[in-house]
Amino acid sequence: MMKYINVNRLLLALLSFLIFNGQSLFAQINYTGSLNHATLGGSAWVKAGTLAIPQQGVSASIRIYGGVGFNAGIDQMGSTELFIRTGNGSSVVDGFAFSAYATRTGRHIGAVNAIKVLPNAAGAAATAYDIYFYNGSYIGLGSYQVTCAYGTWTHSMTPASDPGASAYTVPFEFRTLNETYLAGSLFISGTNGNVGIGTVTPKAKLAVYGDIFATKVKVTQTGWPDYVFGKDYHLPEISALEQYISTHQHLPEIPSATEVAKEGLDLGDMNKRLLQKVEELSLYIIQLDKKNKELESRLKLVENANRKTIE
Repeated sequence: MMKYINVNRLLLALLSFLIFNGQSLFAQINYTGSLNHATLGGSAWVKAGTLAIPQQGVSASIRIYGGVGFNAGIDQMGSTELFIRTGNGSSVVDGFAFSAYATRTGRHIGAVNAIKVLPNAAGAAATAYDIYFYNGSYIGLGSYQVTCAYGTWTHSMTPASDPGASAYTVPFEFRTLNETYLAGSLFISGTNGNVGIGTVTPKAKLAVYGDIFATKVKVTQTGWPDYVFGKDYHLPEISALEQYISTHQHLPEIPSATEVAKEGLDLGDMNKRLLQKVEELSLYIIQLDKKNKELESRLKLVENANRKTIE
C-alpha cells in the first residue's frame, strides 16, 4: 500500500525548522546602557551601536532617555523610541529590506532630532544595522534600552560622522488608530478623523465648543460675486427690494435669523453673499449719484432761467 505525503505540510515544517533554528543563533536582547556623555560642547552625530537581527519580520525597539544639557531644567529633557522591523527575506523597498520609524516626547527639540540606520549590506543581504542619531550638546549620562526577541546588540555610544545618503533616514511620527483623548479637551476620532476641542462628539472635521482667537483665518471659495458688475446682471429695482424686506424682514439671498439659529452660519458663503449685497449697494449708489447730478443740472437750468426773467 502506497503512503502519500502531504507536500504542503512538509514544506511548512521545513520552513519552520529553518526559521526557528536560524533564530536560535541569536539571543534575546534586553540591554540597558549609558549615553556616555556622547555629545559635549556641541551638537553631533552619535553611533549608538550595532543591531544584528535576522529577516522574517523581526522587530526591535531602542528607547533613548536623555536631553540637551543637564542644568536641572525641565526644558532640557527629551526621550525617543525607535522601532525597526525586517522584511520577509526578499522584499526590498527603496533599496532596504527593513523599515523604521521613531517617536519623540519631551521639551527640547535638539534631543535626538535625526536618526539614520546603516545596514552592513544592500537589500535583503543585510544582517546587521548601525544605529546613528543626531543630538544637541551635553547629552549627559542618560540611559537607553534595546529590546528584541531575536538578535544581538553591540554598544558603542560614541561621536561619529554623518552616515550619509546611503543610510536609511528614519521618519519621526506619532500615529494612533484609536479614539484619542488628549489633556481632557482634545478628541480625535479613530473612525472618521474628526477633531473635537471641548467636545467628544465632533460632527465635522473640526468642531470647537468655545471661543476661537486667531490672527488670520483663510476660507477658500468659488463663485466670488464679481458677476454683479457684469453687463447682464439684473439689479433688482429699489421698490422690489423694499417689498421683499417688508414681507420677509431680511435681505434677499441672506438667511433669516431663524435659519441661522437652527443651521448655523457658513462663514465663506456668508462673506460671498454679503459682498454681493455690497456690490449691489455700490450700483444703487452709482445710480443715485447719476440721478442727483441730473437733478442738479436741471436745477441750474431752472435757476438760470429764473434769473434771466428777473433781470
